[in-house]
Amino acid sequence: MGTPIHRFHVGHDDGAGRMYFEVRLFADEAAMREHYRRSSVLAGRKAAGENDGWLAETAAMCCPRSTGYVDRAGELTWWPIIGYILFPLQHVTTPIVTHELVHAALTYYRERRWRTGHPSAANFGDHCSSREEDLGHIFSGLVAEMTDRLYERGLWGSEASP
Repeated sequence: MGTPIHRFHVGHDDGAGRMYFEVRLFADEAAMREHYRRSSVLAGRKAAGENDGWLAETAAMCCPRSTGYVDRAGELTWWPIIGYILFPLQHVTTPIVTHELVHAALTYYRERRWRTGHPSAANFGDHCSSREEDLGHIFSGLVAEMTDRLYERGLWGSEASP
């Protein structure tokens, strides 16, 4: 139990170097949650026992990870992977995928600022703060409605594009 049934990468490069997330899809919520509990990379972000309440309510999750290390020469080196996005198959929907991608985009944004000193004006607080959650819900609602309307008109999808 807890083994992903699909894995792939999604990322972006805006000049700071390609950074990506590993997406892991699970057969169901129980498998996703078990994977999270067993993964030291993911579960290490919360104190022992702290996962129980919020984890039971989580439909999917975006988990940033530590992205740099000091090599043997004493130089700071960056890994290209900046996190994991976990979904059970029943929650691979436009609103939930979009919501998790808001968390991913803000993780990318923070990571770029860290790596390059890129100036940033937006402040959504820590990962999964109430402000970040609010933005995720607003954005995912807008994207879901937009894709529904485009799909109804036969305008959504790669084959519909001119």
